[in-house]
Amino acid sequence: MHLEIIIALVCLFAFAPLVVAQEGVRKVLPYPVWPIPQEAEISDARLLLADAVIVVPEGDREAQYPGRLLSELIADHFMAVVPVVVGSAPEGKTPIVVGQIGEKLIADAAKSAGLKITAADPGPEGYVLKIDADGAVIAGCDYRGALYGVSTFEQLVHQWGHQSAAVRHATIRDWPFLPVRWVHVYIPGKEALPYARRYMRDFLLRYKYNGLIMEVGGGMRFDSHPELAVGWRRTVSEWYAHGETMDKFGEGIPLGAANRFAASCHFGVAGGSYIEKDDLAHLAEVAQMYGLEIIPEIQSLSHVYYIASAIGLPAVQENPSGPIL
Repeated sequence: MHLEIIIALVCLFAFAPLVVAQEGVRKVLPYPVWPIPQEAEISDARLLLADAVIVVPEGDREAQYPGRLLSELIADHFMAVVPVVVGSAPEGKTPIVVGQIGEKLIADAAKSAGLKITAADPGPEGYVLKIDADGAVIAGCDYRGALYGVSTFEQLVHQWGHQSAAVRHATIRDWPFLPVRWVHVYIPGKEALPYARRYMRDFLLRYKYNGLIMEVGGGMRFDSHPELAVGWRRTVSEWYAHGETMDKFGEGIPLGAANRFAASCHFGVAGGSYIEKDDLAHLAEVAQMYGLEIIPEIQSLSHVYYIASAIGLPAVQENPSGPIL
């Protein structure tokens, strides 16, 4: 667990090298954007969002989603509504243009704002952002870059009055310092699925992680071997039935096969129970929407006591001659 925390902290720093802030970067702590962008100029001037609209290009869901996500985030976090329009801003409205540089609308807006960006510069998952009195442009080199630009923009927003919000003026050019920024998690239980979505949006995307190692184990019902999920649930129930084991065994875990300590008991996988394939498939769709790659983890060898407890599968037991649990 301590190793996982250290890895998560390392990933949190992965979007920016650990160097002194460049000239022009706001140095007053707390710094308003985290991870700290590679290049940034942030001022205390504000763009009010009362008359703003978010402009997205015509096209499919991927082309429009970063802009629609920004509208969602501002509404959920600041209780202010910034509508989404397609193609151009209505007369009298302040445009916030959001999308990937491959879209003509975004390329034209970036050029008008004097921003230098191509699909290759600043590079994969990179973005540029400019906010001034005339509006804003968020241009990503690719889909993830557009999402990360949205995450940065949202960190510059704050409440303004009772029903509106404002955003700091800024010019930012950013790209990841490390290509792999993953976190290791258990698959959530059925009741935790809504939280898992919020965790992906409000933490992992906000801080520009790009992947999840998701421990599945026996926490999903398999069509071919449904007994594995049942065995996992039974195993966790029996572990909990042991109660506190420190006084009994000098260990915080119960004994496994042949009186060996089952040191790989990850009780939190699927909340100690199991979810369905459709639940996990939907979670994977949500992760992809937030720019997160999922790497499934299924344990093997001594990590699979739950398989040994499944009816009809004693052959995978670490010690076949000993008790199943």
